[in-house]
Amino acid sequence: MTTSPSTIANPIVSEKPFFFRNGDYQLFGVLHTAQTTVSRQLAFVFCHPCFEEKLWAHRVYVGMARELARRGHPVLRFDYMGHGDSDGDFEQATVATRLSDIACAVRTLKAESGSASIGLLGLRFGATLAAMIADSLPDISHLALWDPVVDGAAYMQEVLLSNLATQSAVHQKILHTREELVAQMEAGGTVNIEGYGLTRALYSEASAIKLNPSPAWSGCCLVAQIGRANQKPRKNLEVLCTGYANGELALCTEEVFWKEIKPYCPRAENLYQATLDWLIKHDQ
Repeated sequence: MTTSPSTIANPIVSEKPFFFRNGDYQLFGVLHTAQTTVSRQLAFVFCHPCFEEKLWAHRVYVGMARELARRGHPVLRFDYMGHGDSDGDFEQATVATRLSDIACAVRTLKAESGSASIGLLGLRFGATLAAMIADSLPDISHLALWDPVVDGAAYMQEVLLSNLATQSAVHQKILHTREELVAQMEAGGTVNIEGYGLTRALYSEASAIKLNPSPAWSGCCLVAQIGRANQKPRKNLEVLCTGYANGELALCTEEVFWKEIKPYCPRAENLYQATLDWLIKHDQ
């Protein structure tokens, strides 16, 4: 029987904050390690989501990093360029820079931990980025995709909708439609998304994404669908999962902890357990 995350023996996790360089700028990361009776060769880079989803998911991410470290898996959490404590402005960051940052984080984790293989764990758009880059990095053996964004165009429309919601709350009416916001970006401006400046470059690159597994990548993949109890598999995630030679779909009952919601969600026990169960089966 699998032991739940909250009942296993908990060795002390060491958390090392540091900066590492990617070309002309520095990225900020935190390396999670622990002295355990089992030393594992598989380490994980965490790929965070975009906009305020990164903020709201932070505690759950930290909790999962510690769970993996306690089991002997080193974990590197880091901020993309233009995010958190890394160099640069959000408006400078594109899909391409984020992918470059993930590749740099993988190299850094290998050097810091000595691990022979790397897994990528991502949430929402972070999961999308992880899936996009996996086949171009030869050391990636595992993918844990938490509620990935499959259709980039639909996701960008959701992002613009948040601006409309803010307009409505502040002005009691819509001042600029989605079409006008897109035109604003096309003219070289930015659109305010929860305090972040959405640029034409990010909007266009993200909108072009249709997430499809690469036939060149044959590692182990978990696709975790997150939602309320008694949920049915979403078709787009089912299709995504079956595209992987070693794909597994898990339905996890959790609050949408990457949104501003009433419940305080410091952990996501069902999601943690599904991820750990999958890892136990596939960590060779």
